[in-house]
Amino acid sequence: MGRAGRQFRALVWKNWLCRVRHRVLSLAEFFWPCILFMILTVLRFQEPPRHRDNCYLQPRDLPSRGVFPFVQGLLCNTGSRCRNTSYEGAMEQRFRSPRFPAAAAPHQKVDNLAFLKEIQDLAQEVYEVMDKARNLQKLWAERSKTPGK
Repeated sequence: MGRAGRQFRALVWKNWLCRVRHRVLSLAEFFWPCILFMILTVLRFQEPPRHRDNCYLQPRDLPSRGVFPFVQGLLCNTGSRCRNTSYEGAMEQRFRSPRFPAAAAPHQKVDNLAFLKEIQDLAQEVYEVMDKARNLQKLWAERSKTPGK
């Protein structure tokens, strides 16, 4: 038997001696997971499972759609509620009509007024998001103050 075998036997022997000398600790190490399992079992039978309807959350934009829609989705969809119906139909229409039709068809002539209107709408949305971010920052500052200061 090699050196590793002797070391393993020595560790097993030391472990056995520790278990024999500290019987209460050994019993506690054995019964602790059993007690936790029993507590979880009792709680499970006291509170039976309830049937819940399907919950569909509104899909969020991915970074590949653009930085602004992604960040807007992160900031504005934090409190989104679930619905019983799917968002699939609404999302198909959203993806078929791009936000900037002029960018979707680069070879077509750009209508200046429509493009300016889209840019104006985008600027308005950026302003609204920045206003929400400012309000969140103020709320964060108010709630992070300690009562003693």
